Amino acid sequence: MKNSSSKTLNYVVYLVLVIGFLALLSGTLRELPAEKYSERDFLTYHNELLTPEEISNGAKPKPFDEKNGFSRYRTSVMELDLTQGEVYGIYAENFTYATKVFVDGKVLYEGGRVADNKEEYIPKTGTFTVYFTADEHTQIVIQRCNFDHARWSDFSFSMDKQEVITRNAQLRMFKSLAIIVFLFTLGLINLGMFAGMHERRQYLWYAMSCFSILLNIALTNPKLMMTVLPNLNWFIGHRIESCSLVLTGAFLILFVHDCIEKPKWKLLNIADYVLICGSLLYFVLLPVSIYSRYVLYLGIAAAVYGVIYFIYYLLWLIKNRASVKPVKRLYLIGILIIVSAVTMGAVHLSTPFLLATNIGLTVFEVIMTLAMAMEFRDIQKAYETSKGNEEQLRRMNESMEQGLELQKNFISIMNHEIRTPLTVIAGYSELSARELESRGENDEELIRSLQYIKQEALRLGRIVEQSDIAARSELALTTMEEIALEQLFKEAQTFCEPICEKRSNRIVTECAKGLSLKGYHDSLIQLLYNLIINASRHTEAGTIRLCAEKDESAVTVSVSDNGDGIDEATALHAFEKGFSGDGGSGLGLAICKEIAEGHQAEIFIGNNESGGTTVRTVFPV
Repeated sequence: MKNSSSKTLNYVVYLVLVIGFLALLSGTLRELPAEKYSERDFLTYHNELLTPEEISNGAKPKPFDEKNGFSRYRTSVMELDLTQGEVYGIYAENFTYATKVFVDGKVLYEGGRVADNKEEYIPKTGTFTVYFTADEHTQIVIQRCNFDHARWSDFSFSMDKQEVITRNAQLRMFKSLAIIVFLFTLGLINLGMFAGMHERRQYLWYAMSCFSILLNIALTNPKLMMTVLPNLNWFIGHRIESCSLVLTGAFLILFVHDCIEKPKWKLLNIADYVLICGSLLYFVLLPVSIYSRYVLYLGIAAAVYGVIYFIYYLLWLIKNRASVKPVKRLYLIGILIIVSAVTMGAVHLSTPFLLATNIGLTVFEVIMTLAMAMEFRDIQKAYETSKGNEEQLRRMNESMEQGLELQKNFISIMNHEIRTPLTVIAGYSELSARELESRGENDEELIRSLQYIKQEALRLGRIVEQSDIAARSELALTTMEEIALEQLFKEAQTFCEPICEKRSNRIVTECAKGLSLKGYHDSLIQLLYNLIINASRHTEAGTIRLCAEKDESAVTVSVSDNGDGIDEATALHAFEKGFSGDGGSGLGLAICKEIAEGHQAEIFIGNNESGGTTVRTVFPV
């Protein structure tokens, strides 16, 4: 079973590497050189929708100053000298709002409905490829209108011979499709991991981030979503595109919190909710014409926020570098890559930077998936180790219980057998003294000796009685020694870590150097084992803290967690043998109490103010 799981995990890693390589390779495939044209290459008629006939008849552009106004509709015209009779193609991705394209007087593309008023205007977006046969002089006329956004997005397109445009258009679609398939595969893989380990919520958050990035890429150039759903409402599509970015950020924040550690800066946690919820409401409730004014600034704010997160975790890594596992360093590298990618996309909205953003996202997804696969493998190994340790701990508890029971029975029987002849000796001594007195034989020395025999027999009987009481504590402290608590904590941590890892718990120790107490080593280590395992059983993705403190009269050893806590009714009976609040054997805490009492210590259990439970054992100095 173990070998089969390891092989499956290896196949997953290989699959991620292969698909990631293909996705990255697709992004580097070179397109054939083609002529590029943008809106700046055209002569523009502001606030006019002119037909090719009207332009050919000599219509002149009206004076217009964009600084003092905003043209909601416009006509752009350009004339080219192309090879007559050659078939040319036009490939465009970023024609949005309503657009109509004429070539030599013929309508080759119409997206939405072009109008000079908002009532008749219907926006639409999409990618298109059209072909035409060039005349001696080729005229291209583009009508556009925009009654929604606060500013225009300049259009651009590629125009060249048919075979060049066809290949480039297919290649652009292939690149986008490769990344979408890659993200979809990663999402399914991580959902599968989450299905197998529900307590590892980071797999769910990561899968959801893959799907939300996938959705955003499908809605942006070259707009594959429009190919699948050509009648998708422009307003709905635009809101989904914006919200998918916000959700991606939200899922990635949750992912980082579960993978590394939730920030202790309360202000940063509050900012998470404010930024995410505020952004969603911003895009869902406000009209497009309003939220489009400041969307660039919102992107820059998100990039700055990502930089703050990266700095926070970088400081965290420097502070905890000795105990941080390599996989968490990979997570930090992933954060740096995603922050860089988003920053480039937010500050530079040109095609090369958007391409770099997509490549950055792909690299991020590959690194994160490999990091989680490594962590999944470590968890699998820890799970196998924990099963062996738990079985060992169970046998140790059973063995100690049986040994204590045999010890108690042996001492009780021995004490009973000793107490009986001692009672007889005391009784006959008293009878002998009375017999001598009744006969009138006043041998004071003999009577005094018989009284001494009686007194010593009674004293020895009391000692036997006390040893029987001590036997009931079910602990024999025959080899008391000075025990260093720091070393004792390390032994307990090493043994219990694999068991705790199964529920994503970690063990932290706090003990001053040189702090020690006198006791029985095996019993004290057993006490810590039981308390740690019990804490882990009621805690998920939390911290179990071992702490030792000393004052003038006592050494206090505490085991605390931040788990479910304990109710008052359960706390009252927690140390009773056979009682269990969670369906266990009811031996663990009972043995802890016996060990504590055997050291003349007191043991207490209670809830923490911040949540979870603490068990304190107070050893007198």
